[in-house]
Amino acid sequence: MQAIFPAIEGADTFIFVLSPDSVISEICGKELAHAASHNKRLIPIMAREVEAKAVPEPLRGLNWVFARDADSFEAATDFLISALDTDLGWVRAHTRLLTRAIEWEAKAKSNSFVLRGEDLRAAEQWLAQAGTEKERQPTALQTEYIIASRKAAARRQRIITGAVSLAFLVSVILTIIALTQRQEAIGQKNLADKRRVEAERATQIALSRQLAAQSELLRNQHSPLLTRSTLLAMEAIRRFPSIEAQITLRASVNLLPRRLAEMEHDDEVRCVAMAIDGKYAVSGSADGTARVWEVPSGKLLARLEHGGPVKTVVIANDGKYFATQAENEGAQDSVQLWTATGRKLGNPVAADGAIAFSPNSKWFAVAISVADTGGLLIYDLAKGKKITISGRAPHALAFAADSRRLTNGERVWDAVTGQELSRFQFQADENDQVRAAAFSPDGKLIATGTGGQFAFVWDAATGQRLKTFRQKRQKSYAALEDLFRHDFSMTVSFSPDGKY
Repeated sequence: MQAIFPAIEGADTFIFVLSPDSVISEICGKELAHAASHNKRLIPIMAREVEAKAVPEPLRGLNWVFARDADSFEAATDFLISALDTDLGWVRAHTRLLTRAIEWEAKAKSNSFVLRGEDLRAAEQWLAQAGTEKERQPTALQTEYIIASRKAAARRQRIITGAVSLAFLVSVILTIIALTQRQEAIGQKNLADKRRVEAERATQIALSRQLAAQSELLRNQHSPLLTRSTLLAMEAIRRFPSIEAQITLRASVNLLPRRLAEMEHDDEVRCVAMAIDGKYAVSGSADGTARVWEVPSGKLLARLEHGGPVKTVVIANDGKYFATQAENEGAQDSVQLWTATGRKLGNPVAADGAIAFSPNSKWFAVAISVADTGGLLIYDLAKGKKITISGRAPHALAFAADSRRLTNGERVWDAVTGQELSRFQFQADENDQVRAAAFSPDGKLIATGTGGQFAFVWDAATGQRLKTFRQKRQKSYAALEDLFRHDFSMTVSFSPDGKY
């Protein structure tokens, strides 16, 4: 039995062969009782017919594998293999924890045999999942072992914290000593140079330890100070690569935020937009759909068919509406308005140009095709009204902060009435199509960028040109990277204070 019992404890599954002899065997009964006391997974195999009432209690309520002479050996074997493979990961974890817990108990519950690090975290997760199903039950010894391991880990953490605090005190003393040595070095040049080097090194060591100690203290306070803790640990290593700084950095990095969710399309994702309140996000894909996701769980709230590959998603600031723009093979792009719940608003609109919501979420503007020239549609989202403005279909649209004015980089309109307020004058060599536009924060200036070499700043009220920027073409092949980087202005923006 001294050999049999440890073998049972180390096995993932205990198979009991039922026969008239085994059910009355004292030794077989002891082996079965030992396996059941350790919550081993039990699989009974019926080899010879036995009365049900004669079957030991732990096996009566289980599914039996029938392998009698009259039964199919292949079917019994397949059933047994399937039973052995079921929930195999949990069963193996149960066996591993059981053998380690028994060893720990045999060694007088010494802390040298407790779980640590990733083993402890995995065991705690296993214990949390254990009670969810009847077949998943830990033993009392396993539970005691995991709890004792956590207590030992907490004690080690307190010891480390005390050591870091002591290191902090030592680092302060070393800093004072270093500063004192530095002062005494003045006046003796040769000796001063040597002492200055030593003092600088001591200062860096002391400062490194001090930063490591501060990082450790912040890390123990947990979120939202983890990033600051990591930065302090990085600075400590930069000052002096001490063991304390390296240990603190690794511990801090392990606690940094992890990815919360992963959302997937059937093809490449081309655009993503997040609602300002952070409650949902919308993604567009080459699979022809836009999908609405709950944040931060990543749960799919709506799958919206737009036909062609979706290349642009824009969400209104109030989060109630969003718009998608999709490519149509052999035809113009199309734009579709949606509510946040995924309900369509009207029919798709042919639009190769830009789309934009006003800051107050009352207006939506989209570049459309009108005859052979193009134009602009402005929707009143609340009332369902729209204003059509003729002209070249813009590749840029921007609302002012007051939501009343709208520009395409060439003109400014009243978004409510559609009235033109100002128009910008371009020279003959500057007539490349405007690709980007932006209002300054106070709404007094407008910046535009073209498909050529130019960018401009205008007076929004009068249309007067205030500044012209030109990227000169480079003739050297070595400068081709700069040429391609700056020759085509796709976006412009102002700094928050409007000075740049």
